[in-house]
Order: sequence, then C-alpha cells, then structure tokens
Amino acid sequence: LIVSAWLIFPKRFVKISSLMSVFNRLTKLELLKHDDSYFLVKYAPELVQHFPSLSEIILSVYSFDSCTEIIDVLLTGLPKLIYIQINFQRNT
Repeated sequence: LIVSAWLIFPKRFVKISSLMSVFNRLTKLELLKHDDSYFLVKYAPELVQHFPSLSEIILSVYSFDSCTEIIDVLLTGLPKLIYIQINFQRNT
C-alpha cells in the first residue's frame, strides 16, 4: 500500500471498519509525505496497532532525531519487520 501519511494519521483512514481486516494483512507500506506533513513519532504506536503484519515500511520524517524512537517502536511492535527505510529532510 502506498498512501500519504497525512491521509492515514490522525485516524482519518484507519478508522474505516471495513478496511481493518485488510490493514491487518498488509505486509508492505509506504507512507508518502504530503507538502510539509511528515510522519510523526507519536503515530508510531498507532502504526503498529493498525498494521501488525508489516514486514516492509518506508516513511519520511522531518528530522533525523526522531528516527531512533520510531525505529525502536517499530522493531518492538512489528515482529515480522525486516526492512525499514526512513527518509529525512533535515540532518541534525
């Protein structure tokens, strides 16, 4: 699934009950940045909750500083995860 992070979070898209079974089976997810809207650290637990079968994920964050916390949440919560690609705008 390739979708804008802005569309999925905060809970615009993931709240659709008819899609929950599909989200639970997804193995690959690419979250696109929309304008100046990046994936935020606070959404990492929700990502784990709504997409528990992910094995590959690509996302964009604003700053490299947030990568460590996001990676920790994803590795802890997604046991099947084998590939993470995090693009960042600002190297701090």
